Order: sequence, then structure tokens, then C-alpha cells
Amino acid sequence: MGKRAPSAKRMNLLYSNDTQGNYPESWYSATAKQLNVFPSLKGTQKYDICIVGAGYTGLSTALHLSNLGYSVAVVDAHRVGFGASGRNGGQLGTGQRINQDKLAHQLGENNADDMWLLANDAVSTVKKIIRENRIDCQIRPGIATLGFNSTEVKELHKYAEYLEKRYDVNVRSVASGLFILLRIGWMASATKISSTHHTLQGSSSWRSLVKSCAR
Repeated sequence: MGKRAPSAKRMNLLYSNDTQGNYPESWYSATAKQLNVFPSLKGTQKYDICIVGAGYTGLSTALHLSNLGYSVAVVDAHRVGFGASGRNGGQLGTGQRINQDKLAHQLGENNADDMWLLANDAVSTVKKIIRENRIDCQIRPGIATLGFNSTEVKELHKYAEYLEKRYDVNVRSVASGLFILLRIGWMASATKISSTHHTLQGSSSWRSLVKSCAR
């Protein structure tokens, strides 16, 4: 193990690729209405709860705690939504990072079902926040998954059938060179599992969420 580099020479990952206080150049920052710069936290302040990180998770936590009557402070090394929350593709999808059939194979069907419901609950929570706080983020249902060769087409057909059979998901497929798996539909009752994918304008959603927290 070599010696650690002096602090002055070590790379600060918070600022190495960006300029502090400025959003990175992106479609989001170019098209969304900008928030005013919030003042730095100075001196001694007292709050019930302090949240570090002003991304989606931090802002949502602050909003929910504030609604419960707590005084909350949110601090961030950069700007609100500076990291992944302001650089994502604006997709609000159900499920996990791997397909449900593979998840069932790894964890068992019951555990996979629980994780499917958990993901749907998360989508429902986001939609509730958007609705109650009147966030204009251009949310609309629908997402397409494409297969570019015969093997992928076959796999997508198989997965579509799995979702339809196990979760009563409304899946439409079009096989014309490309296979399009379009998972659509809004959340149904708690007793009926339905797939929910949406797209939204991410920058508008977290900027409006900030205003909701401040109310």
C-alpha cells in the first residue's frame, strides 16, 4: 500500500467533473425553468431533522416529514437536483433492475411478487406527489422495449407472456423487423397487479418538488 496523496492533490469527486454552483450542460438545464440559488447554511441553525442530499430521495423525504409537522433542513454540496436526479432519462418504471422471471428464479416467486408490488407502490407514490403538488412534468404512460435480432425478439415475446400471465399486465407486441414490448396501464386496486411505466420531464419534477417542500 502506497502513501495517500496529500489532501491538496487528491481528487474531489464532488467537483472533479463539474463546476460548483452551476448545473452541467444538458437538455434539462437548457429547457427547464431555473430555480433561484439557495443560500449556504451558515452559523448555528436548529431543525428537527437534517437531510444530506437534495435529489429525489432527499426532497421526497423532506416533503413527507414536513407534512408530518417536522422542521426539516436539506443540504447539498452543489445545487438541488445536481446529480443523477437532474441527469436521468425521465422514466418512471415499475419492476426492478432485472426482469421479474429472473428475479423469481433467484429469490423465489413470492419474494419476486413482493418486490413487484413494492415497485408499483413507489410509482404510485411518485404519481401522488405529482398530483397533490400540481407538478407539471409532462407525465404520460407508456414505454417501449426493443429487440434488434431474432433472439431478442423471442426473449421479449416470452417475457411479455410471463408478465401477462402472472401479473395481468396489458402488453402489446408488434413484430415487424423489430419487436416492441409496450407496457402500459395505470395503477389498479391493491388486489390487482398491473405494470406501470411512465415518462416525465425530470428537471421539472424535482424543481417543482423543491417548491412543494418550501411551502
